[in-house]
Amino acid sequence: MPHRVRAERLVESWSWVTANGSVVRAEPGDYRLTDVATSAQWSIAAPALHAGYVEVAPGAYETTGEVAAYRVDGPAGLTVPSLEGPVSARPGDWVVTAADGSQWVVVDSWFRARYEPILPGPPGVPTD
Repeated sequence: MPHRVRAERLVESWSWVTANGSVVRAEPGDYRLTDVATSAQWSIAAPALHAGYVEVAPGAYETTGEVAAYRVDGPAGLTVPSLEGPVSARPGDWVVTAADGSQWVVVDSWFRARYEPILPGPPGVPTD
């Protein structure tokens, strides 16, 4: 299920707040992505944009490719070292890892709306 985003290359630094309240920073040359359906915004490094998205119109991209993900379990969360800085992951969130090793945190509702399993997960991990 590809999702469409608009991509704007940044010419200056941009800080934004994740769904879990972590403040992260994108640098010039990174991209600000805007989800076409929800207007949510986040940043992505240029190599990650080109590895995980395909340009379908000028400035418009759709997701492509595969990632690995696991759901954060247990009473406490963890901190994930994303490309934009450390991001808090709470129980129930998903930690997503791209082929290049970059990671990011996705809240459960966003994960379920944007990702689909291609392999069954371990027992006890919800996939629907």
